[in-house]
Amino acid sequence: MLSHFSRRKSLAVQLEHGVLRYDDDKETFVRANTLNLEETWRHPRGQATAHNGYVYFAHPFATTRVKARAEQVLDPNAYEALSLTANAAGRPIYEWQRNGNPIDQKTEAARIKNHPRKQPAPLLQLSDAKTGKTVLAHAGSIRWNEHRQRWLLIATEHYGASFLGEVWYAEAPEIIGPWGPAVKIVTHKKYSFYNPVHHAFFDQEGGRFIHFEGTYTKMFSGNNIATPRYDYNQIMYRLDLDDARLNAAWGKSEKQAVP
Repeated sequence: MLSHFSRRKSLAVQLEHGVLRYDDDKETFVRANTLNLEETWRHPRGQATAHNGYVYFAHPFATTRVKARAEQVLDPNAYEALSLTANAAGRPIYEWQRNGNPIDQKTEAARIKNHPRKQPAPLLQLSDAKTGKTVLAHAGSIRWNEHRQRWLLIATEHYGASFLGEVWYAEAPEIIGPWGPAVKIVTHKKYSFYNPVHHAFFDQEGGRFIHFEGTYTKMFSGNNIATPRYDYNQIMYRLDLDDARLNAAWGKSEKQAVP
């Protein structure tokens, strides 16, 4: 078992980071390597999902990956980024490569705005199913769901109705997207709920019911009143994927198209 670590002076200042390996004999994590401070994506980050021989890291979109072998995970040069590049004919395409940086929601949106006719169909542009308004995702997880036969994204919104308390649901046919209409499934007014993760091992009835948890705290929320006794808690939610309010986002024809 491997995990990224970060030693920090503050949220803004990182002093050291790298990868830890779990030592079964010592029953604790030990340092496996130390990375350059300038290294921002060639390491485990966000929520990991194994798929087709790779480990994909959702932060919240699966735009980085590495071969699912311990020695590869520990090698920064083995990581690949999903980038928007050009093929031999000069046509823009999405491509996995070891150079450059992974595409993100803002960069993709800017490319589309500046060159709308020359860009491929976007992968990361989330929009509110009710209003069509753009949803800027902050952090989350991606998991395959047998019931929907789709990849599911559970992510918080950055700068939503609350700073980090709005949770959205979206689906895609592939782990990289494109992500369809997004539905808000949880809101925390003047409270934050961040880094949500869908625990697929808790799925029930073939994936119809899913469970996801996140960190609940007044930090970043703007609320002066904290939850009594302890203000750093985990909350788990249960979501019925057959709920009419969820399926209304895709309409009757879209729901029928999902096996």
